[in-house]
Amino acid sequence: MNLLNDEKVLKSYAADYITLTTHRIRQKEKSMGRMSVISIMLEKITSCVYKRKSMPLLIIIGVMAVIFGIVFLNYDDSGMFYLIIGVVLIIFYFLTITRVLCISSAAGKIIIIVGKLKDKEVEELIDIVESAKNNRYLYKKEDAE
Repeated sequence: MNLLNDEKVLKSYAADYITLTTHRIRQKEKSMGRMSVISIMLEKITSCVYKRKSMPLLIIIGVMAVIFGIVFLNYDDSGMFYLIIGVVLIIFYFLTITRVLCISSAAGKIIIIVGKLKDKEVEELIDIVESAKNNRYLYKKEDAE
Protein backbone atom coordinates (compact mmCIF):
# COMPACT_ATOMS: atom_id res chain seq x y z
CA MET A 1 0.00 0.00 0.00
CA ASN A 2 1.41 3.36 -0.99
CA LEU A 3 0.76 5.99 1.64
CA LEU A 4 -0.59 9.41 0.68
CA ASN A 5 0.98 12.72 1.79
CA ASP A 6 1.00 13.01 5.60
CA GLU A 7 -0.65 9.59 5.89
CA LYS A 8 0.37 7.23 8.70
CA VAL A 9 -0.67 3.68 9.50
CA LEU A 10 -2.66 3.62 12.74
CA LYS A 11 -3.44 -0.09 12.98
CA SER A 12 -3.02 -3.19 10.85
CA TYR A 13 -4.78 -6.50 11.38
CA ALA A 14 -4.14 -10.04 10.14
CA ALA A 15 -1.01 -9.40 8.07
CA ASP A 16 -2.38 -6.31 6.30
CA TYR A 17 -5.81 -7.85 5.63
CA ILE A 18 -7.22 -4.65 7.19
CA THR A 19 -5.15 -1.48 7.36
CA LEU A 20 -6.37 1.70 9.06
CA THR A 21 -4.47 4.90 8.32
CA THR A 22 -4.99 8.54 9.20
CA HIS A 23 -6.76 8.99 5.82
CA ARG A 24 -8.50 5.69 4.94
CA ILE A 25 -9.32 2.12 5.78
CA ARG A 26 -8.36 -0.62 3.33
CA GLN A 27 -9.21 -4.30 3.04
CA LYS A 28 -6.97 -6.45 0.89
CA GLU A 29 -8.11 -9.99 0.26
CA LYS A 30 -6.34 -12.75 -1.65
CA SER A 31 -7.59 -16.30 -2.02
CA MET A 32 -7.46 -19.01 -4.69
CA GLY A 33 -6.59 -16.83 -7.65
CA ARG A 34 -8.84 -13.97 -6.53
CA MET A 35 -7.78 -10.61 -5.22
CA SER A 36 -9.83 -7.65 -4.11
CA VAL A 37 -8.91 -4.31 -2.59
CA ILE A 38 -11.56 -2.11 -1.03
CA SER A 39 -10.49 1.30 0.21
CA ILE A 40 -12.72 3.90 1.86
CA MET A 41 -11.56 7.40 2.72
CA LEU A 42 -12.35 8.12 6.37
CA GLU A 43 -14.51 11.17 5.64
CA LYS A 44 -16.73 8.97 3.39
CA ILE A 45 -17.52 6.42 6.12
CA THR A 46 -21.22 6.56 6.98
CA SER A 47 -21.50 3.73 9.52
CA CYS A 48 -19.76 0.93 11.41
CA VAL A 49 -21.97 -2.06 12.26
CA TYR A 50 -20.89 -5.02 14.40
CA LYS A 51 -23.17 -8.06 14.43
CA ARG A 52 -22.92 -11.39 16.16
CA LYS A 53 -25.11 -14.10 14.64
CA SER A 54 -25.92 -17.47 16.13
CA MET A 55 -28.56 -20.16 15.87
CA PRO A 56 -29.97 -20.49 19.40
CA LEU A 57 -32.47 -23.12 18.24
CA LEU A 58 -29.56 -25.55 17.85
CA ILE A 59 -28.52 -25.24 21.49
CA ILE A 60 -32.12 -25.42 22.74
CA ILE A 61 -32.84 -28.60 20.80
CA GLY A 62 -29.39 -29.95 21.69
CA VAL A 63 -29.91 -29.45 25.45
CA MET A 64 -33.39 -31.00 25.22
CA ALA A 65 -31.97 -34.00 23.34
CA VAL A 66 -29.24 -34.45 25.97
CA ILE A 67 -31.86 -34.35 28.74
CA PHE A 68 -34.04 -36.89 26.88
CA GLY A 69 -30.95 -38.99 26.29
CA ILE A 70 -30.07 -39.06 29.99
CA VAL A 71 -33.67 -39.88 30.95
CA PHE A 72 -34.12 -42.63 28.32
CA LEU A 73 -30.63 -44.06 28.88
CA ASN A 74 -31.99 -46.07 31.81
CA TYR A 75 -34.91 -47.50 29.78
CA ASP A 76 -33.62 -48.45 26.33
CA ASP A 77 -30.96 -47.87 23.66
CA SER A 78 -32.65 -44.76 22.22
CA GLY A 79 -31.20 -42.77 25.10
CA MET A 80 -27.69 -43.02 23.63
CA PHE A 81 -29.03 -41.83 20.24
CA TYR A 82 -30.60 -38.72 21.82
CA LEU A 83 -27.44 -38.07 23.82
CA ILE A 84 -25.22 -38.18 20.72
CA ILE A 85 -27.61 -36.01 18.66
CA GLY A 86 -27.78 -33.48 21.51
CA VAL A 87 -24.01 -33.21 21.82
CA VAL A 88 -23.63 -32.84 18.03
CA LEU A 89 -26.24 -30.04 17.94
CA ILE A 90 -24.53 -28.20 20.81
CA ILE A 91 -21.18 -28.46 19.00
CA PHE A 92 -22.81 -27.16 15.77
CA TYR A 93 -24.22 -24.21 17.71
CA PHE A 94 -20.75 -23.08 18.76
CA LEU A 95 -19.30 -23.72 15.28
CA THR A 96 -21.97 -21.60 13.57
CA ILE A 97 -21.49 -18.42 15.61
CA THR A 98 -20.29 -15.68 13.25
CA ARG A 99 -19.21 -12.15 14.05
CA VAL A 100 -19.13 -9.54 11.30
CA LEU A 101 -17.97 -5.92 11.21
CA CYS A 102 -19.29 -3.83 8.32
CA ILE A 103 -17.77 -0.41 7.58
CA SER A 104 -19.94 1.39 5.03
CA SER A 105 -19.79 4.39 2.77
CA ALA A 106 -22.38 5.65 0.29
CA ALA A 107 -20.71 3.73 -2.55
CA GLY A 108 -19.50 0.53 -0.92
CA LYS A 109 -18.67 -1.37 2.21
CA ILE A 110 -15.93 -3.37 3.83
CA ILE A 111 -17.19 -6.58 5.42
CA ILE A 112 -14.83 -8.16 7.92
CA ILE A 113 -15.42 -11.64 9.31
CA VAL A 114 -14.04 -10.90 12.75
CA GLY A 115 -12.97 -14.45 13.58
CA LYS A 116 -10.40 -14.57 16.36
CA LEU A 117 -10.67 -10.95 17.49
CA LYS A 118 -12.38 -10.54 20.84
CA ASP A 119 -15.44 -8.29 21.20
CA LYS A 120 -13.33 -5.72 23.04
CA GLU A 121 -10.79 -5.63 20.17
CA VAL A 122 -13.57 -5.10 17.62
CA GLU A 123 -14.96 -2.27 19.73
CA GLU A 124 -11.44 -0.81 19.92
CA LEU A 125 -11.17 -0.96 16.11
CA ILE A 126 -14.48 0.90 15.75
CA ASP A 127 -13.29 3.52 18.27
CA ILE A 128 -10.02 3.97 16.36
CA VAL A 129 -11.90 4.34 13.04
CA GLU A 130 -14.27 6.92 14.52
CA SER A 131 -11.44 8.83 16.19
CA ALA A 132 -9.37 8.84 12.98
CA LYS A 133 -12.42 10.01 11.01
CA ASN A 134 -13.01 12.81 13.49
CA ASN A 135 -9.35 13.86 13.39
CA ARG A 136 -9.47 13.81 9.58
CA TYR A 137 -12.57 16.01 9.64
CA LEU A 138 -10.93 18.49 12.01
CA TYR A 139 -7.76 18.50 9.91
CA LYS A 140 -9.74 19.32 6.75
CA LYS A 141 -11.69 21.99 8.63
CA GLU A 142 -8.42 23.68 9.72
CA ASP A 143 -7.14 23.64 6.10
CA ALA A 144 -10.33 25.32 4.88
CA GLU A 145 -9.98 28.20 7.34
